[in-house]
Parts: sequence; structure tokens; C-alpha cells
Amino acid sequence: MKKKMISILSVLCLFLGLFATGCGKQSHDGDILVYYLNLDGTSIEEGYFHVEDANDRQGVDLYLYALAKGPEADDITKTIPDSVKVLDYHVNDYFLFLNFSSEYNDIPKEEEVLIRAAIVRTLTQIPDVMYVSFQVEGETLTDARGDAIGPMSAENFVENPDAAINTSHHTDLTLYYASKDGSTLVPEVQSVYYSSNESLEKLIVKKLIQGPKDSNLMQTIPSSTNIITVSMMDGVCYVNLDSNFLNQNQEISEEAVLYSIVDSLTELEVVKKVQLSINGDTSGKVRYIYDLSEMYERNESLIEIPVSTEEETQE
Repeated sequence: MKKKMISILSVLCLFLGLFATGCGKQSHDGDILVYYLNLDGTSIEEGYFHVEDANDRQGVDLYLYALAKGPEADDITKTIPDSVKVLDYHVNDYFLFLNFSSEYNDIPKEEEVLIRAAIVRTLTQIPDVMYVSFQVEGETLTDARGDAIGPMSAENFVENPDAAINTSHHTDLTLYYASKDGSTLVPEVQSVYYSSNESLEKLIVKKLIQGPKDSNLMQTIPSSTNIITVSMMDGVCYVNLDSNFLNQNQEISEEAVLYSIVDSLTELEVVKKVQLSINGDTSGKVRYIYDLSEMYERNESLIEIPVSTEEETQE
């Protein structure tokens, strides 16, 4: 009887250890839920990974180990290929940054998007991880067009992710960047392809962070800025950025920074107003003057009409 009680206590301690370290979802026998690939590499499948010792690997380490080692089931396979190594990782403000070895770039694109989806859906089960950012040898992962792939959440890969993440759309976006002297805004039309899982509102903010194509213009949002969330409700676009947004180029006026975002987003008919926040906090200011707590409407007074457009109008 005494041995039986000790055994029960040991199992209970294992469960408590897993929950205490934020390891995410478990099945009834203590295994963890992991997203793997089917044998053909054409879809994502749920699988359970048996935890041998909760004290040996915990949190991110545990899930990365499970993704690389693979399931016990014969009809699904490991998510991270043997040739690919995780060089390092770090977690900062709910963002998990994964750095892979160069072999990650050798993965066929059709399979890579599935691997990426499986990794993100697995790791965002951890309470301290809301977004996952991919790097290869320290460089941000890019898509087939060379565009940087930003932080991803599980919401990017819901409902049939293996089909959805391969669906792309094309559109032209009118984005507003700062003029050479930083006092006005100049429109730049960019032709973009984007995933069906990504909203146009988020895509606009991402493109502002990436900066203009025209070297005579200046980007208004620092390139180090991470997007936490971009959401819509009742005509208001809520843009939540991390604190890197505050490291603005002082040569650009605060007004130009603010309305670069507002005017770019209100190019979309559904967006009537924009509210910014920093790490979810609206108590501060864009820089010194404009309160984050305010909702801002479109302001065209700063927009500078390109010379070529003026000449065409006169003709």
C-alpha cells in the first residue's frame, strides 16, 4: 500500500511539474500535444509525445525536443528534419525567436510552410509564447519573394492551415512615408502578394516597418519594431506595437510618424479611425504630443502630391 501511494504521488508531481513550467496542453496520461507532418509532407497532424522526465526538459526545450524527435505513431513523422538544427532561441515579451541552421533554407517551400505552421501551433501552447519569429543563421526568414516573414501566432494557421497558408492574393497598397526633410508624407503605391491568413491592416503596418522602395523617402516606423497585434472593431483599427516603436527617427516629425500609420490604414474603406498602443498600453504618447489613448482619423494636410501627378493633372 505504501509503495502504491508513493507511485501515485510521483505521477502527481510529474503533472504539477509540467503545468508549473508552462508546458501547454497535455492528454490524460501526461503526454503533450505536438503538431507533426503526415508521411507525404502534405498536411499537419496532431500527435502526442510521451514525457519521460519532466525535470529533464521543460517549456520550450521540451517542445523543441518533441518536434525534432518525432511521434511514436507510424503514420506521422517528425516536424523538424534531422538535417536542421535549432542553433539558439530566446523569449522576450511573449515573442519566441528561433534561430535555425542554414539547412532550413534547403527545405522545399511547399513543405516549409507546413513545418512553420506546425512549429508555431505547437510552441504557442506555452503560456509565455504568443508569437514565434523564425531566423536562419541569425537572419530573418524570408518568403519566396524575398519579403521578411514576421512574427506569427497560432491564429495565422487556423482552419486547414496546410491549404490556407499556400493561398496568396495580390493587391496594390497606397502607403505613406516621410519626405526627405521628415515634415510631410509622400504616397507610394506598392504591388504586394500576401497570405490569405493575413489581414490587409496588418500587412500595411508590416510594409511601413519594412520601409519605402523609393530611396528618397524615409520609413516612419523603426525597422526593429515588432507587431504584437493588429485588430479591427466597429471601424477602428487597433495597432499594438512593441516598445521599439518609440526609437523613432527624430528627423521625422511626430505628426508625420502618426499620420503615416493612420493615413495608410484609412486607405482601406473599412478603417475609419486608428488607435495605437505600446505593449498593450495606451497611457503614453506617440512621442511627446499625441496621446495613444486617442483614436485618430485621416488627416490629408500632410500629404505631399508628387510632382509627376501635378503635371499630369495640369495637362
